[in-house]
Amino acid sequence: MFGGACALAACSWPNVVSLGGICTGILVHPELVVYAAHCGTRFRAATVGSGSSSESVGIRYCESYPHHNLGDGTDIAFCKLDRALAAPSVPLAVGCEHQSIAIGTKVEVLGRGTGSRCGSASVSTVSSSVKGITSQITIASNGFGLCAGDSGGGALAYLVPTVGQVAALRVVGIASYGTVKDCTEQAGVFVDPNRFVDWMESESKLNLVPCFSRLFEWNQNPDCVEWTVGETGDLCGATKRFANSCGLPASMPEPAAPPSVWFAHPTPPELSVATAAGQAAVISVEVGATSPVGVREVKVDIFDSTGKLVAGDTSQWEPYDFPAATLVAGKWRIRAEAQDFLGQVSSQEMVLFVGSRAESSGCPSTKSQSASSDKSLLFAFGAVVVLRRRRRRSTLSTAGMDGRL
Repeated sequence: MFGGACALAACSWPNVVSLGGICTGILVHPELVVYAAHCGTRFRAATVGSGSSSESVGIRYCESYPHHNLGDGTDIAFCKLDRALAAPSVPLAVGCEHQSIAIGTKVEVLGRGTGSRCGSASVSTVSSSVKGITSQITIASNGFGLCAGDSGGGALAYLVPTVGQVAALRVVGIASYGTVKDCTEQAGVFVDPNRFVDWMESESKLNLVPCFSRLFEWNQNPDCVEWTVGETGDLCGATKRFANSCGLPASMPEPAAPPSVWFAHPTPPELSVATAAGQAAVISVEVGATSPVGVREVKVDIFDSTGKLVAGDTSQWEPYDFPAATLVAGKWRIRAEAQDFLGQVSSQEMVLFVGSRAESSGCPSTKSQSASSDKSLLFAFGAVVVLRRRRRRSTLSTAGMDGRL
């Protein structure tokens, strides 16, 4: 970023990630990074943190908005990580939070591009303000300019805090391009991610804005939390609290029984799928879960006969269905795990035999499979299991804390 200051402390902006040193991404949920679609979708890892404290986190898959174009406000994409991060994430501004954004709103612009002395190994930051709002958001130059690698960076706004409270942040823009080609002082054009929340949630099966209903009305629940801003104006020293930006804060529910979880499809405890010699089987998994205090998420993991984890995914929306898995001949173990809002976990397991019993008695075949050019194919943890992403436009839950109202 041209003119940006270097955030030297590792704790400053842990929510700003590097995608292959090519683009920047913003952590808006412990498992999801939002960035610019023109960066592509072939990323397999994200670098979180900076300097000696940086780490590489695996990516399950990335997806760009269908028919996206640079310049029309649709230049947006996301990557779902292979695990939830403990680092502070800054949620997207929606509902009354988004309505408060206006010309002159103060923002922090963050990027990990190569146009400054900071380089992609650390975060560049500059304070600026909203200059224009159309189908996109323009951020005033104020001595800075977007450069190579800053695409996908964020514009973060400080919420006006309740009297006596420390401020919190929300993501109001995703960096798309600069108003001039050169890496110099210039206004920046940002995508408004508020327009794409429904699409990202439908495709990722994650609840990205748990404080709000499907109609973006306030919906207090135990996952409606936020990270406060530290004394230095960034996330150093940030603490987590229940959010109250558009209504009353939530509270932790009273102790209750652990959640119940079961396989809706296929059904346990043991199932055999006969196939011709050397052929694989396509298995879809759907899980049911309930809890007196609400289900936070359901996770499905697939293990081979040696106990090695070969694939997995997480869903925070009903129905808890998961991408179809293509399993080669062998013995497989599938585990479903449900977590409630108290952090209590329950699990169920089933064993699946694919092929003849002779083939299933040993390790799953590792015969290489031809890679398709279809970007919906995900090779998870090697070439044993292929998960095929399905376009989802499912109806979201309307059941209390199990989903958005």
